Amino acid sequence: MKQSAPHSNGTLATASGPERSMGALPEQTIVFLGALLTWALFVALKGPAGWQEMRSSGLADSDAVMRLAQIRDFLSGQSFYDLTQHRMNAPFGLEMHWSRLIDVPIAALIILGNLLLGPGYGEPFAMTVWPMLIFLPALVSICFICREIGGMGAVLPALVFTIASPRILAFSPGQIDHHNVQIMLCLVLAACVVASQRLPKASAAAGAVVALTLSIGLESIAYALICVAWYPILWIIKGQERMPQMAYFGLGLFASTLVLAFGLHAPASGFSAACDVFS
Repeated sequence: MKQSAPHSNGTLATASGPERSMGALPEQTIVFLGALLTWALFVALKGPAGWQEMRSSGLADSDAVMRLAQIRDFLSGQSFYDLTQHRMNAPFGLEMHWSRLIDVPIAALIILGNLLLGPGYGEPFAMTVWPMLIFLPALVSICFICREIGGMGAVLPALVFTIASPRILAFSPGQIDHHNVQIMLCLVLAACVVASQRLPKASAAAGAVVALTLSIGLESIAYALICVAWYPILWIIKGQERMPQMAYFGLGLFASTLVLAFGLHAPASGFSAACDVFS
């Protein structure tokens, strides 16, 4: 039963919305701890075997191998803006359409692994840690969405079904292409949209996530278009009360698009056409 607190005028107020709690802990804390424990279980089950596999046999997925080749070139001094793979389409090379937004954090993990574990251990460390690391925000987003829509009773089934889903393999060690990042970002996007119903400024975060996921690849464009259409439709149906959500979403999308478009590409290439990336 929810606890009630007396107002200064003597009336009782029932805890609701973001302040709801179960016992001594707020619901948000319980949701996060549930996601964190589930993630820790996933790491415990997948991590050790993944580490051994990355050290012995390495990557088995062709996209992951190509990503690692691109990261190695980047760490060897290739320009941030130069995505040419000289091993392909020799002797001319092939300009890849993959974003540096994936390369940079994995490269940082490789450097960190070499510092912590010694030279030669950075790559298996990054290949093991990165996919599992991005699974945490995906889990938290799933739990938040289910809690907002179905209440606390929906959180545990959501965690069970998530762990049982075959799509969880996208976050297994060795999966370093951009598809798992896009899955995670789409879940974060959905969480932002849900949160914006009671916190309009969350719409700005939704706009930023749309720009971010599209700058990584166009595979998630369907989800982005749904989100782009959602706010105007909501405004048409609900009227002026939904105007702040639409305004914040547009602002977040516009600002993030500018930052990513000019930050990820050299100024000289700003007006040249390219496949699957901002151009």
